[in-house]
Amino acid sequence: MNYPVSYHQVTESDVMRPDLISYAVYGTVDYWWIILFVNDIDDPLTEIVAGDVLTIPNIADIYNFYQAYSFR
Repeated sequence: MNYPVSYHQVTESDVMRPDLISYAVYGTVDYWWIILFVNDIDDPLTEIVAGDVLTIPNIADIYNFYQAYSFR
């Protein structure tokens, strides 16, 4: 990652819902899988616990990834 990361503290409503975490931090549910990957979470149903602090990649890094690896 080339840009500063941010952090998100998991709430009760976030448990088992990485899509809601993505929506809260990026405004879209599309990047839930990136949050899981960066935080080394294999099973979001058991590994996301209220109170956990997740590392959130900068949206610029996500855009750069898509530009570099998009299949046209």
